[in-house]
Amino acid sequence: MKKLLFITILSLLGYTTTQAQVFKLGANVGIPLGDASDVSNFAVGADFYVYFLEADSFFNIGANVGYRNFFRKDSEDDYTFQSSDFHFDNISYLPVTAAARFTLASTFYAGADVGYAFGLSDNTDGGFFAKPVIGIDIANVIEVFLAYDMYTAEYKLSEVHGLDYKFSSLNAGVLIEF
Repeated sequence: MKKLLFITILSLLGYTTTQAQVFKLGANVGIPLGDASDVSNFAVGADFYVYFLEADSFFNIGANVGYRNFFRKDSEDDYTFQSSDFHFDNISYLPVTAAARFTLASTFYAGADVGYAFGLSDNTDGGFFAKPVIGIDIANVIEVFLAYDMYTAEYKLSEVHGLDYKFSSLNAGVLIEF
């Protein structure tokens, strides 16, 4: 079993190093939805992608590391849990995902990023992260996209209480290939 795993890992590494690698860097802005809209009114993010693909491939696989920040609402907007008020600060997390893209036409694509998001804010745990995305590739240099971010984690309200939440946002963004 160990030999099979070792051979599989070597094969994948060999395959990815012989294929063209594409790097993309971008930013996005979003409107918080669901639980996120209770404590935030604006979200921003940044992403760094590396794709292991062929130049005009129909299906692309890669990896992504990003940053997301949900800006808190005004200080008067607190969350009430079991008759106690709690104040939320900005909530930030770092998603680390696998990314897959399907080219639908010569310039249109759809896909998803799926992985784990590490909580960067105080009292915020890490959790599941998923991001379905559609976009337009302009001249193989710039991408304009719409995405729906979903982040599921726990926010620790106190030593005893925690709040499970699902932060989501509808985002628009730009990626630049280099």
